[in-house]
Amino acid sequence: MKNRKNYIVPVVIVAIMLLVFLGYGILVLSVIDTFSRPQLFRIVVIAAILALMGALVAVLIQRLKEIKEEDEDDISKY
Repeated sequence: MKNRKNYIVPVVIVAIMLLVFLGYGILVLSVIDTFSRPQLFRIVVIAAILALMGALVAVLIQRLKEIKEEDEDDISKY
C-alpha cells in the first residue's frame, strides 16, 4: 500500500499543475484576443504553455522511475 501512495502523490500534483497551466493559458489567450494581438504572439504563448506542460510530464516520468528504483534498492538490501 505504501508503494501506491508514493506513486499517487506526484501524479496528483502534476495533474493539478497541468490544470493550472491550462487555465493560465486560456486566460492569457482570452486577454490576447481582447486586444487583438498578432497571430505570432498567440503561437508563442501556446508553444510556451505546451512546453511547460511537456516538461511537467517529463519530470513526472523521471520521478516515477526514481521511486521505482528506490523501492527495488530497498528490497535488495534484505
